[in-house]
Amino acid sequence: MRREGGGGEGGLFAGRGPGGYQQVMNSGVLRWILLGGAFWGGGPLAAWLTEGIRDPRGGYWASLLYSDDPVRAVLQAVGAFAVALVFAVAGARWFSVRSGLFAAGLVLVWPAWTVGSMTGIIRGARETPVFRLLVLEGALVASMCALVAFAVARAAAIGRGADEPSAGEERDGGKRALACGAALVGGVVGAFVVARTALPGQAVAAGVCAGLLGALGGGLIERRLSAALVLPVVAVLACAGPALGAVVNGTDPVRDLYAGTLTPLARLTPLHWAAGVLLGVPIGSSWVAGLGKPAEAGKA
Repeated sequence: MRREGGGGEGGLFAGRGPGGYQQVMNSGVLRWILLGGAFWGGGPLAAWLTEGIRDPRGGYWASLLYSDDPVRAVLQAVGAFAVALVFAVAGARWFSVRSGLFAAGLVLVWPAWTVGSMTGIIRGARETPVFRLLVLEGALVASMCALVAFAVARAAAIGRGADEPSAGEERDGGKRALACGAALVGGVVGAFVVARTALPGQAVAAGVCAGLLGALGGGLIERRLSAALVLPVVAVLACAGPALGAVVNGTDPVRDLYAGTLTPLARLTPLHWAAGVLLGVPIGSSWVAGLGKPAEAGKA
């Protein structure tokens, strides 16, 4: 299959139009318009959809299931993901898989920043088995991330770009499984290193680092590993993080919170994981795509 692209096709915002300086420039401008619209338009809309989520006491330290109305909160989150999905599909269809995933992350970072942090949730829950609720919530959020990844991959397949292998290319299933395992390990390491507190900014940054190192870990084993495949693998941590917190800190999470011994993977809410990995995976994937290019150019 022939692959056409403008300049810098291995980058995060790789395009797929025919060559020509003017078209490359136009494509770059449109790409930034899309990403700006995702952050400044889609993000506030997603935050508006989720701003009514309150904890059982009426406060702002809530999650989807630890809230005064979990059913409504989940529906509000589905609405926010729907907004992200619109921008994700547009980015994937017009530019690349990585552009689509990154656009979705720019949308979801708004509700992730405005909904409660783990510090407030644990303080408010006290008598509630909050980690059990967050495990279920993490499974739900990870499933929605997988849906976004699937939709992005399908949208990109309509006009496949340089950052995705053609459908006819053979892959080693065992090597791909090993790469997915490496991606999961990379995600754990990234989040563990960065998540020193449960502050929203640091929690999102930990998710970004998890996605970035996950894509790097998987890509170093299988260079052609799709970002759309890495994303659901790393998004599993939205469920695994609270599950680890239930095991390590389930006895007295409030005490562990104040003592600073809350396990790092449990310092992110599921929405922090979702926004972070959606931003981090395409960045890491673009780094992998750029590895070795100078050497290849020298051989030519």
